[in-house]
Amino acid sequence: MDKSHSIKRTIWIVLGSIGTLIMLDGVTMPLRSNAMTTIPVHHLLHTGMAVGAGLLALALTWNQPASTGEQGGWVWPATLAPALSLFLMWPTKYAYLMTHSWLHVLDHLGIAICSVLAIYAAQKFTRGLGWPMLALVVAMNAGAAGGFGLTRGIPTPIRADATASQMSVPPSILGARGTSRVATEFCAPGQQPFVPSLASKQ
Repeated sequence: MDKSHSIKRTIWIVLGSIGTLIMLDGVTMPLRSNAMTTIPVHHLLHTGMAVGAGLLALALTWNQPASTGEQGGWVWPATLAPALSLFLMWPTKYAYLMTHSWLHVLDHLGIAICSVLAIYAAQKFTRGLGWPMLALVVAMNAGAAGGFGLTRGIPTPIRADATASQMSVPPSILGARGTSRVATEFCAPGQQPFVPSLASKQ
């Protein structure tokens, strides 16, 4: 083993370890705090998880030999994992997950596993493809923070509740008529969430 190979190996071990810690921090966040009051803020947490997952996946494949052809079998997890991850971020379920911490952790674990699998599979399919897949997965999570795929819904009146005083919609994400740009919001127990609708793709 030459010196440069050893240095690269050490660097990737460090990066993979950092990525794992970042990812696990995001996965276990629901056990430590439910102070994430908006879906945009929550999706930014998912974005951080995706960065950590990407570092782990690339660390696992850093020494992958150059190949003259694609490894076709990896195209399926590389394609399906991001779609499943997006499904796990479906906004209408968050009001329920906010009151069930362990289910919320499992949801985050599923998102993290899908992110690792998507990036790992892309890199195994064709060496070098893991990097653009990492960029796409991070962009998908960041885009979700902006409410892509949702239209302005009709907000359901939220019952005044003393326990929900900290679960409010920040003015910065409200439209001109007071409706949420992401059309949904975390709710405390006893509240009804805003109802999102899928945006039509014109």
